[in-house]
Amino acid sequence: MFKLHTPDQMTGAWSVFEDPRGDQHLLCVCKQTFEINESGAPLREINPEPIVEAPVYTDPENPVCLAQETELSAPSGGSDLVVEADLFNPHQQNPCPVGIQLGPQSLWLRVWGKRVWQKTFMGWKQSKPEPLNTLPIQFLHTFGGTDATTGRVCMANPAGTGFFDKSPQEGLALPQIERWETRWDNPRQPPHPGGMGFIASHWSDRAQFAGTYDAEWQAKQFPRLPLDFSNRFYHVATPDLRFEQPLGGRETLQIKNLSPWEDFQIQLPQIPLEATLQIGGVRQKKALDLDRVFLQATRQRLSLTYKTSFPINRRLHQIRGLEVTHA
Repeated sequence: MFKLHTPDQMTGAWSVFEDPRGDQHLLCVCKQTFEINESGAPLREINPEPIVEAPVYTDPENPVCLAQETELSAPSGGSDLVVEADLFNPHQQNPCPVGIQLGPQSLWLRVWGKRVWQKTFMGWKQSKPEPLNTLPIQFLHTFGGTDATTGRVCMANPAGTGFFDKSPQEGLALPQIERWETRWDNPRQPPHPGGMGFIASHWSDRAQFAGTYDAEWQAKQFPRLPLDFSNRFYHVATPDLRFEQPLGGRETLQIKNLSPWEDFQIQLPQIPLEATLQIGGVRQKKALDLDRVFLQATRQRLSLTYKTSFPINRRLHQIRGLEVTHA
């Protein structure tokens, strides 16, 4: 079996996937990891994080909220920005604004101390927030979850907090993280979840692109993917932090109140990469696109994942080599 060769300070992996037509493709994945120091300073190359081969959950015994998503999936056709971070609140703001921007895409959140719904003769009100120091910026703390009474699940975020089917219960916890533009005051108008982490494949923001699995698919297409399957399914970021076209590098990443930074910015590296495949006596070359930007703010790490794919028409046995080089 052949081996994927990558440049120094990069790690890589390959896999095989099929498209809805049943055509087989060879996936080539490479990753580079950087240490982040001072704002605006050049990033320092370090030993790369390993390729993520399967979903990793924040709680393995309750696999609902993703800590990382597999990188051995087909290219989405664009890029994703995913953030793992804790709140940085040096001025004890409550609520505290949190924001991130990369190129034209941005997401602003409002982070509260713990609050609950309270029933009054005037209707429902929110309790005064408890003091706020720090909080993991995870989907666990934004709107979603399961109604404990009816069992109904919020498919936009099954891992979250504060979801109810018809009416809140006295003392029901409110989400501590909400989108800046949609402050939740009216229980009859629930908000859309606001988070910066990974979206799981069964959540509605990804599942809507998975295609139609009906009787016609069962009769004519199974076990292949549905013909209306879209590669946008492979976007793993919240919609606010997805890019329909691949990022090219040199974009400015700006951060607000994500530990350990109050205000911070860096510039993404520009790393042109090219993959060369030797198959059946023929050499094929393709550029790799930046598929995923993963910022681990508390660890001060930035990982860039690049992907490309080659149609191989069930000729895996004919592959003699796969190499990634700087273009």
